[in-house]
Amino acid sequence: MVTISRIIFLKRRKALLCYPVGMDHKDYMHALRHKTPNHPYYEPEGRSYPNASGAEELIFLPASTWAYADFLEANTDIRIADWVIDADELNHDDYTIAHILWFRL
Repeated sequence: MVTISRIIFLKRRKALLCYPVGMDHKDYMHALRHKTPNHPYYEPEGRSYPNASGAEELIFLPASTWAYADFLEANTDIRIADWVIDADELNHDDYTIAHILWFRL
């Protein structure tokens, strides 16, 4: 893998994205998913939430992402259950609910 990074600055969205050269966002997320460190914070954890049709959906995300979701629910008016329903209704480009939720978090 090339170590030189290119930096894309999107003024309109005020975001700073750094990808290794030759990677787009989807390739970068795939690399992150399959090359995470061996640390309990990155261990997958599953939680069950109702989807848009009311059926229970088992969602696997890294433990660190669920910790952040718990923090958001405790300190803001965000409800992750509502985000799961939104992600299920949005479900585009063959992404799972877990992927959409992970991108949002």
